Amino acid sequence: MLMTLIIAFVSVINLFIILNLQPDYIDRMLALAQQSMLNKGMPQEQIDMGMKYAKMFTTPGMLYLFTIIGSLIGGAVFGLIATGLTTKKKPLFDDANEEVLNNEIPQE
Repeated sequence: MLMTLIIAFVSVINLFIILNLQPDYIDRMLALAQQSMLNKGMPQEQIDMGMKYAKMFTTPGMLYLFTIIGSLIGGAVFGLIATGLTTKKKPLFDDANEEVLNNEIPQE
């Protein structure tokens, strides 16, 4: 999770730099989204509604928040997968436990 936090921090810094170097970055993203909706043949009412919500969620603060949350969730999922793939199975009972159990069983 520490590595995930570092990746999230670097991602936010990267987004900050992009937004400052290219002030029209968000406008271009919105234009691409609108063009994509037009290419799909969506009615104008749906396009207007979609653009309204897109503008609400593409403010710099929301982009930073989604970057952090997305990085943390993605890092947690990948970490769990990596842990599951690299963890060795331990036997339920090892040899020492079997000897103790065998000595406690009364011998006839």
